Amino acid sequence: MKKFLTIFLFSIPTFAYEMKNITIQTGYGVESFLKDITSPIELITETEINEKNPFDLREIIQNKAGFSYVSNGGFGQTVSIYLWGMSPKRILTFIDGIRINDFTTPSISATYEHLLLDDVYQIEVIKGAQSGIWGADASAGVINILTKEPEEGFKIRMKGLVGDYNTKKGSLTFSFKNERGYILLGLYALKTSGFSAVEPTKDNDMYGKRWDEIGFERDPYKNTTITAKTKWIITENDTLQAVFRSIDAVVHYDSVDFNTGKPIDAPDSPFTVNHVDQKFYKIEYSKKYLFNKLYLYTTNSKFKRSQYGGYEGEYREYTFKDKIKHPYGFF
Repeated sequence: MKKFLTIFLFSIPTFAYEMKNITIQTGYGVESFLKDITSPIELITETEINEKNPFDLREIIQNKAGFSYVSNGGFGQTVSIYLWGMSPKRILTFIDGIRINDFTTPSISATYEHLLLDDVYQIEVIKGAQSGIWGADASAGVINILTKEPEEGFKIRMKGLVGDYNTKKGSLTFSFKNERGYILLGLYALKTSGFSAVEPTKDNDMYGKRWDEIGFERDPYKNTTITAKTKWIITENDTLQAVFRSIDAVVHYDSVDFNTGKPIDAPDSPFTVNHVDQKFYKIEYSKKYLFNKLYLYTTNSKFKRSQYGGYEGEYREYTFKDKIKHPYGFF
C-alpha cells in the first residue's frame, strides 16, 4: 500500500508541471499559458492527430464534447461543423492565425472539407462566446489550427497511401532549420474517383440500393495544397515570420429537383462542379522587451469558387498587439 501511494503522489506534480507549461495561441490572440485561459478549451495535440491520422477536421472532432457535424457525402462534399448547437458561421476558424472563414459561401464558415491535415500538429478550440477578443463572428467559439515546424537540419519527407474508390493521397516536404531560423515547403495532394453524393429517398422504388447498382455517376474530388513557412531570428529579441497556404480543389456535386425538392443524380455542369481556389498569407514581426512582447502582422485571405457563375472575396487584416508581463502582479 505504501509503495502504491508513493508512486501516486510523485505522479501528481509531473502532470501539473506538464499542464502548467502548455502554451496556446488562441485564448487572448497571443501566445498564452493554458492555465491562464478562463474559457472552456479543447486541445487536440500532435500525439492524438498522429494516432488517428485523420483525412479532415470532422474525423478529429466528431467525438469531442460539444461538437456535431453534417456532411453531404464523401471527400470534398460540404461539411458543416456545429459547436454547442450554434450555427457554423458563428465559429471563427484560423490556420496559423490566418482567418479562413469563406464569406462567399452561404454558410460563411470555413470550408473544412478542403483542409488536409498532413502538416497540422495542434488544434485549439476555445468554446463559447469570444466576441470580446475576436468579434461577433466568434460568438460560438474559435478554432485555431497550427501547422508543424521543421526539425533541425535539412530534411526531405515523402508519404503516400491508396484506398478504395481509386483514392490516392501523398505529400512531399523540404525543410531546413538551424539556430537562425527555418524554411519549410510542402506539397500535399488527394485524388479520388469517389461515389455518388446522392442516394434515392425512402419514397423512391430504388431506395436501399447502392449508387452503382442503379447507375448513378461518381462524384470525384481532387485537392492540391501547397504550403510555405519560414522564420528568421534576426536578433535575440527580434523575429520575422511568414506563412503561405494555397488550396486548389475541384469537387463534383449532385443537385436538387427544384420542382419536387428532392436530390437527384445530376451530370457535370457549372452548377454541379466547383473549382475552389483559396490562398492565405501572413507576415509577422515580433520584438521582446524587458516586460512585454510586441507583435506586428498582416494577413490576407483570398477566396474564389466557380460554382453558380463564380464568386470572389478577400480579407485583409493589419494587427498590432502588445503582451505585457507583470512580474510583481497587481496586488
